[in-house]
Amino acid sequence: MKGLLLKDLYAMRRSLPVFLLLIVVFAAPGGGGASFILFYAIVIPINLISIDERDRFDGLLMALPAHGAALVASKYILSYGYMCVTLLVAAARGALSQSLLPGAQQTYWANIGVSLALALAMEAVILPILYRFGMERGRPLCVLAILVAAALLGALSGLTSEIPPAPALVPAALAVGALLNAASMPLSARLYERRMTA
Repeated sequence: MKGLLLKDLYAMRRSLPVFLLLIVVFAAPGGGGASFILFYAIVIPINLISIDERDRFDGLLMALPAHGAALVASKYILSYGYMCVTLLVAAARGALSQSLLPGAQQTYWANIGVSLALALAMEAVILPILYRFGMERGRPLCVLAILVAAALLGALSGLTSEIPPAPALVPAALAVGALLNAASMPLSARLYERRMTA
C-alpha cells in the first residue's frame, strides 16, 4: 500500500502543487470557494486512474505482490488527504474571520459540511463507474454525474444564501456521504478486479 501511495504521489508530482495552490486561493480568507474546492478532490483519483490506464499499470500490477484493492484504496486515500488539507485551510479561514463576521460562521460551516457530503457521495458514484468501465467508456457517465452534482451545488448555494441549512441536516448529510463513500471502496475494488480478469 505504501509503495502504491508513493507511486501515485510521484505520478502527481507536477499537478500536486497546482491542487495545493487552488486550496490556498479558494479556501483562504476572501477566496469564497472552500465549498467549491472540495470537489477537486474527485479530480485526483480520476487523473490517477487515467495515468494508470495510459501507462498500462494494470498489467504490471499482476506481477507485483499487491492486489487491485490496494490500488483502489490508494486513490481514495489521496482524495481524503486532499479533503483534509482543504478543511484545515477552511478552518484557519474560519478562525481568522470569526472576529470579523461572527454571525456568518454557522452558515459557513454548514455550507462546507453539506459540500463535503456531496463530494463524498459524488466520489462514491464516479469511481465505481470508472473502475467498472475504464476511462474511455466511463467518461460520459462521469460527466453526467459531475453535471448533476454541479447543478445540486448551484441549487444548494442559492438556497443556503437565503435559508441556512438546519443544524441537524449537516451531520445527517455527512453520515450519508461517508457511508456511501465507504461502501463504494470495496465495490470499486471488486469491479476493478472483475474487469482485469475478464
